[in-house]
Amino acid sequence: MWNGVLTPSFGAQPTAAKNPQKPEEVKWKEVRPLKLRNTVTMRGTQDSNVVCISEMMNLFQCLEGNEFVEDNCVKETEAFRNCYQSYLNLKRSRRMMADPKEPVPGSKKFTKDQLNTLLQRYPQTYPKDK
Repeated sequence: MWNGVLTPSFGAQPTAAKNPQKPEEVKWKEVRPLKLRNTVTMRGTQDSNVVCISEMMNLFQCLEGNEFVEDNCVKETEAFRNCYQSYLNLKRSRRMMADPKEPVPGSKKFTKDQLNTLLQRYPQTYPKDK
């Protein structure tokens, strides 16, 4: 049924909507103390170790063609091992050169080591609990 305007009329307003809570009626119970720690732990920042895929596929093809006899695939095995060893060396050298523990002034992104250094330098202090 139309009410003369371009919007349809559905009769009474639905009453199933929940009314918002009043802030003075919400009971607050502190489960843990609301304070920050003086350390930071990061998770999920590790890079994936998906390297040397072509060497690995060559090795698997050779093993499959030779009924998984490793003696017939020495060249592919050495190529895969050399590739992975060079990846580990590169990763180790990058870790040594990258990300100093001292934060860079004016930087907007910090590593966990840089944040921990800052938090050790300026620890969060809280009043003693009663």
